Amino acid sequence: MHVDTPLCRVISTAVTVLLSAGVVRVASAIPSLEAVIESMRERERQLVRNHESFSISFEITSVDEHHESGGQKPAAYRNARKGGRWYASEQLLAPMDDIGTDRRIHISDSIKSVDCHYSNTIAFVQAASNTSNVCGAWHYTQALGINIYELVAETHGISLEELTNAAGNEWVFSRPYLPGAIEKNTGAYDLAPDPVQVRGIRCWKLEREGVDEIYMEDTEGLPIVKRVYWVGEGKPLQCEVNFYEYSDRWGVLLPSIAVVTNYGKYPDGPKELWGVKRNTITYKLTDVAFNSVEDSAFELKLDPGFRVYDQIRDLSYVVMQPGADPFSDVLPEAQELLREESSSRSRLLLVGNIMLIGALGALLLWRYVTRWG
Repeated sequence: MHVDTPLCRVISTAVTVLLSAGVVRVASAIPSLEAVIESMRERERQLVRNHESFSISFEITSVDEHHESGGQKPAAYRNARKGGRWYASEQLLAPMDDIGTDRRIHISDSIKSVDCHYSNTIAFVQAASNTSNVCGAWHYTQALGINIYELVAETHGISLEELTNAAGNEWVFSRPYLPGAIEKNTGAYDLAPDPVQVRGIRCWKLEREGVDEIYMEDTEGLPIVKRVYWVGEGKPLQCEVNFYEYSDRWGVLLPSIAVVTNYGKYPDGPKELWGVKRNTITYKLTDVAFNSVEDSAFELKLDPGFRVYDQIRDLSYVVMQPGADPFSDVLPEAQELLREESSSRSRLLLVGNIMLIGALGALLLWRYVTRWG
């Protein structure tokens, strides 16, 4: 029965105002698992797949060491891709006693990768499949759960297994990236029927019991507020990630801050530290750009004095001329080494042939003497 009185009209108007202002919310319908997976795929497409080039810049603003540093210090990072070329740089924000404000650059294309350490003036040239350092500096996208390794393998024309085996960092590759972890185990994930509160935010909880918990804000795009995951069922806690200050200022909804808490390494670390906080690292997003990455980012030039270890051609040499490009077919210094090696091999072959002829001659002479006395 509908009652229309002045009081009812006042209450109805008040509720309408509160709803429009967001003060009062009507419970929305629980999203489907398919909608959750699609929201994650769409975020991946918008950030790293739908563009000819993209660049992501962020900083590690703090590292709280509980019982292990994890090898990371406050630093500024830039990650970029253009076509099949990949770039990652890291610059320490504060000097360290032994290396100062260390700077590293990692570049790869479909043929080879270069890992350049400026503090030690060393550069390593390796096969394209060995891009662990290029991939390993993508901390922000890794925190988001985006499998950047999968995309690197695609652009380099190799399988993810080849990339994993060459890089040797299987624990990084085996993390439960999204939405792949859900797609592989759809029957194991359940959406809680009622929303929960996380830091005062109304969220939907997606859970694979004892393995993975994902809390998504009850709003368009289902942005992830918090995620907790274990090494595996019945195994220790591995990582907790909290996201803060979502913004769409760059055209895609992204968290400005990601706080990652890592737990004791399993199974390599001490057993008494499994599931114990190892370190907490805060990442701050500083810039995102699409379709404007400069070609010069992938043109690595080395100064005189750099030691280059080229594992593809089995060469090591010291750069003598400024502006050396380790991606060039053969640098002048390497050409000289190749000539020297070729000359050495020729001399060894000549000496070997002479010794062989001499030995054969001695054998024939001995047989002649013993036979004819």
